[in-house]
Amino acid sequence: MAEVVVSVVTSKILNLLAEEAKYLIGVQGLVENAIHELEDLRLFLKEADERAGGDDERARNCVGRIREAAYDLEDVIVTFARKAAPKRKRGIMNAMKRLAFIFDEGFALHQIGSEIQRISNEISGLKQNLQEIGIRRSTDVTAGTYPNGSQTRQLRRAFSHTVDPDFVGFQADTKKLLKYLTEEEKPHRVVSICGMGGLGKTTLAREIYHHQHIRSHFSRFAWASISQQCNVRDVWEGLLFKLSSFTMDEKIEIKNSSDDEVAKKLYQVQRDQKCLVILDDIWNIQTWDSLKHAFPSETTASKLLLTTRYTEVARSADRDGIQHQPQCLDEKQGWELFKKKAGFEREIMSKSGNEKWKEELGGQMLKHCHGLPLAIIVLGGLLSTKQTAYEWERVRDNVEQYISKGEIHGNGDSFLGVSWVLGLSFNDLPYHLKPCFLHLSHFAEDFEIRVKELCQIWIAEGFISSNKQDRSSIEEKAYQCFVELVQRCMVQDAKRGWTGRISTCRVHDLMRDLSLEKAQEQNFLQVINFRNSGTSTHLMQICKVRRLAIHLNNNAPLLSLIQNAEYASLRSILCFNPLWTPCGQVFGQLINNFHMLRVLKFENAGNLELPIEIKQFVHLRFLSLNGSCVKQLPSSIGNLECLETLDVRTTDSSNISFKIPSEIGKLRQLRHLYLPHRSVLRRNKLRLSNVSSLRTLVNFPMRHLDFNELAHLTNLTKLQMFDDRSSRELVVPASIKFNQLESLGIVVENSASVAVDVEPILKSCSQVYKLQLALKIQKLPGLDHFLKSLIKLVLVRTFLQEDPMSTLGNLQALKVLGLFKFAFLGSEMVCSEGGFPALESLSLVEQYHLEEWRVMPTALPKLRRLKIEGCNRLRNVPQRLQDVRFAY
Repeated sequence: MAEVVVSVVTSKILNLLAEEAKYLIGVQGLVENAIHELEDLRLFLKEADERAGGDDERARNCVGRIREAAYDLEDVIVTFARKAAPKRKRGIMNAMKRLAFIFDEGFALHQIGSEIQRISNEISGLKQNLQEIGIRRSTDVTAGTYPNGSQTRQLRRAFSHTVDPDFVGFQADTKKLLKYLTEEEKPHRVVSICGMGGLGKTTLAREIYHHQHIRSHFSRFAWASISQQCNVRDVWEGLLFKLSSFTMDEKIEIKNSSDDEVAKKLYQVQRDQKCLVILDDIWNIQTWDSLKHAFPSETTASKLLLTTRYTEVARSADRDGIQHQPQCLDEKQGWELFKKKAGFEREIMSKSGNEKWKEELGGQMLKHCHGLPLAIIVLGGLLSTKQTAYEWERVRDNVEQYISKGEIHGNGDSFLGVSWVLGLSFNDLPYHLKPCFLHLSHFAEDFEIRVKELCQIWIAEGFISSNKQDRSSIEEKAYQCFVELVQRCMVQDAKRGWTGRISTCRVHDLMRDLSLEKAQEQNFLQVINFRNSGTSTHLMQICKVRRLAIHLNNNAPLLSLIQNAEYASLRSILCFNPLWTPCGQVFGQLINNFHMLRVLKFENAGNLELPIEIKQFVHLRFLSLNGSCVKQLPSSIGNLECLETLDVRTTDSSNISFKIPSEIGKLRQLRHLYLPHRSVLRRNKLRLSNVSSLRTLVNFPMRHLDFNELAHLTNLTKLQMFDDRSSRELVVPASIKFNQLESLGIVVENSASVAVDVEPILKSCSQVYKLQLALKIQKLPGLDHFLKSLIKLVLVRTFLQEDPMSTLGNLQALKVLGLFKFAFLGSEMVCSEGGFPALESLSLVEQYHLEEWRVMPTALPKLRRLKIEGCNRLRNVPQRLQDVRFAY
């Protein structure tokens, strides 16, 4: 792991030299010499890391000191650049600062030079120490590389509403569970799936949840993932919203009601309807005791399916219920699953030769998995990255070494047959992926992680290397790194968009345990969990805290925590808040104490007023205040010259407009900007030409829109425009083209506004595959002007007079269509012969005038998800769609 730290720090300093060389005049030679020492040292670190991970105490101490020396070098250089930056700027206001700096610059340069030289000497001495204990320079100087289209296999097309396409085994288990849940003569109120971690309980439950027999037997469905830090109210609300349809006003009313009222509503819907509720991964009896009041204790048509590691939890839920324990996979099933995950079906495998020898090697390793699906999946994922028999032999030798050493950590049977392969999968990661994997330990158990945000944070941390010539593709590089972790089965995809791209993910709890264990070993971060009695991971005493993950409850002493002097060197804070935690005064302390921050995620923090001192965050790359109530940004935000991602989307439902300073136009590195719905510029002009790197622009106020300015954003891939009052014509000059734009949204809240012609803007962005129109248009553009590349289309308050299906049915690529709230004002809708050849999901919501819907025999051939809600006049659903799965 020292190799990871040294590589990341070296990359950061090289970037600093490229981007801020003017601030390092006078010490540049020393910095370059230090980089040379680090790069030479890295050749020793592969073996050093391996020995430090074993029983070699001297290697472990040496590696720890190397990590800290690399971090210290970064601290010194970054601190000097931060202090020098404002004093070297031009302008009258900085004149006095520059004069003062001239007098003390010589002394400052002497100090910084001495400190850099001291650290360089320390690094050189540590390199000598490594040689003295027998660690040799590696001849393999290959750096970590990023997978590309030819190196990585195509991700399987699987979506959040389907089962695992690699579901193997459990046929007998599935048959039994279907019987337990649907039999009428001997009904069971609660059915539990019990067994050790990695056995496949969740996979089996998901198979049951989506099974056709279950879908035809029950009418309502809900799933909740329960973690060790279970929030009962969140679970109850989530289940209630899935089992019943509520308007937005009704949802707000429920959120404002008492726990007892929410429990009663959830209880009642299970009594009145035929529901299947799945509670996945309940850890203890106390968790069940806190949840049980919302579930019927008597026999009803509804059923509850639990997964848990512990049979006593299952017995507590219902002493007379069924406790089913799946068996491990037999040899044949294990081999079938292994072949799928290891990529035996790939063309490259058939061309690589030695297939029989690989099969023999696979069998030798597979026996150590003891039939546990998780162990087989992870081993297969690891081997899927190996192309030759020689590489498979090396993995086999490592497996034998792990087993012979008895390197099985953890508690109880959960780790039997699993731990060795999890550890091996981590050690096999190329160095550029290791910090990405360790970073996942920031997130709580069962937390659903937004992949786009995760990649943005990895970039801000410096985990993803880049150069100015290839900067435009850095998000794709980060996503490719994430995809490789998925392919190695170290991360689970939770949801995918309709293009197949993963939008959210989770980490299996055993894999998360590994990530947390390795992060603690490597002093990668500290985690403080106030939701679990203030527990904290501990770092070695010689180490400074560089990253901090804080999981808050409403009583957490956050203010006193961030005043702790040991956090002075923090680079990253990820703060996970429950809604509306009173954190306003805390933000000021963050600014005062942590000038070195690159990443700050401080969401759902209640009312926040950002002070002018935010300008001190000059190294900040990622700032998210999503869900907090921020009224305005100070003009000093323009000082954050390194800022790449700014997210100030708010949950504030008032009509107060968010004030955008024109100084945002100074943020030349900005790539992703998320604004609240109601935003206005303090001045009428925002020079977008200065932020030409922008790729994401969400909720930009249409009243300030100038397409000639917008045309400078040639890298824009996502654009959402918003207006809360009468819209105007979207005048787009014919010469303007947004060739990179993939997602476009236009939202106007005022339904009384005049109809708008959207044809000009659609002509300017021919590559868009995701389109949302929430404004009065009355008539769709003609088919010749409609986007042929559309995969997803959402229409809201468009007030269409003519049936849209005649036009939309001809869109050959369209997979998702949603008509919401007055999208169509007509009474009759017809899906013509051959219409919608690719459509898989259709939503008709609050189409109050719709009375008749006809579907021709060859229309909608691939439809598998249908949502109809608030269409009170609709007489019936077409007969041929009766078997399509309804969504609620």
